[in-house]
Amino acid sequence: MLQLQSVNTHYGSSHILQGVDMQVKQGEVVCLLGRNGAGKTTTVSSIMGFARPSSGRILFKDVDITNLPVEKRARAGIALVPQGRRVFPMLTVQENLEVGKRDLAGGWDLARVYAMFPRLRERMNNLGSNLSGGEQQMVAIGRALMANPALILMDEPSEGLAPLIIEEMYRHIGQIAREGASILLVEHSLDQAIRMASRIYIMNKGSIMFESTDPNELTKETRHRLLGVGHSE
Repeated sequence: MLQLQSVNTHYGSSHILQGVDMQVKQGEVVCLLGRNGAGKTTTVSSIMGFARPSSGRILFKDVDITNLPVEKRARAGIALVPQGRRVFPMLTVQENLEVGKRDLAGGWDLARVYAMFPRLRERMNNLGSNLSGGEQQMVAIGRALMANPALILMDEPSEGLAPLIIEEMYRHIGQIAREGASILLVEHSLDQAIRMASRIYIMNKGSIMFESTDPNELTKETRHRLLGVGHSE
């Protein structure tokens, strides 16, 4: 579905991504973990086209999209749930959901999004500026689904949310994955993310330092060394 091959991305003279190799297979939930500043958001930006790699290749469905404009990547079937949600404050919930709408027979539409997020149906005429953080995250996820993507990039979806809201959100992410979407889940929070991950990557200083399809391989020592959580033994 998605492959990054030796991707290097610079911001000016700063070398952010350093030879990144990653993949997301059809139907996988892949979790990209790392401390703040590790390069996770730059990885998302490189995949989505906001940041152009200086070398390496990005393949989507076996097509080289490395130099493709953002809008063509979206039309190809990549959707983004951005860090900070970025709901349009002066649009209603329904208007926000319809911004990236792409009709697909049997796919996601308003009725289906509202069935997943009943709260949004109740708030459909409220402006984005009048929503709670959890409601805004529901809108951001629903907006991505309305594009009927093959791959969804979720950048720090739990950021700033209360624990109970995070648990609810991850239940929805699990449902979305079960219904066929591939997901690249970029997180700082660890436990919820790896619980549903098919594959785990840990990034540090712009490089992939750990890869596994078995969460049990993520030892306490590795967590402490690469993520700064837990205690080394």
